[in-house]
Amino acid sequence: MFFKHVFNYQYRSDRVRRIAITPSADERRGFQELPENSLDRSDRKFLAVAFVAGAVILNATDSDWVEQNALTETLGVEVAQLCPQYASKFGRRRP
Repeated sequence: MFFKHVFNYQYRSDRVRRIAITPSADERRGFQELPENSLDRSDRKFLAVAFVAGAVILNATDSDWVEQNALTETLGVEVAQLCPQYASKFGRRRP
């Protein structure tokens, strides 16, 4: 339903907020809006958009977001862990 809503209303500013981000030639950043980072390249667009928009990232099971907690905190981006028991490679035994 979410993606159908976004698709149907993608150009209606009263329904969907479009955020511009700027790709960077610097492979260590990915986007101009981000500092150098080691976040997975495919996840950087989500971090850049959340940073610019002041939005929360919703994560279900991707452990990268747990591992990059220092980066997201530095940027002031909140990552809401929907299934925290599965979002860590260490499960409940994470040090």
